Amino acid sequence: MMTEQFAVTGMTCAACSAHVEKAVSKLSGVQSAPVNLMLGRMTVTDDEKAVTEGDIIAAVKAAGYGASRLSDGSGPAAPGSGRRPPPPEEAPHLVGGISGAAVST
Repeated sequence: MMTEQFAVTGMTCAACSAHVEKAVSKLSGVQSAPVNLMLGRMTVTDDEKAVTEGDIIAAVKAAGYGASRLSDGSGPAAPGSGRRPPPPEEAPHLVGGISGAAVST
């Protein structure tokens, strides 16, 4: 068995993450595919002889979301890491503007 990490884009709610998990779990050779909505991550445990990275990404895309494999050891982005939020079309629930910032004069 092999464990792989994937970034999943376009999820906005728990139903989205459940849809992705169900789509990937249906693949032959996938033992588990839990999705973390808040981190936009999916951890897939699979038989690498029965399913490929491409199969997993294709299943996520067929479900209507984006996916890419993360390199080993990838964790959540640290604040100030330079990682930008997803574009608005991928995360319509995010609203631009000032958030939590104190303004002084």
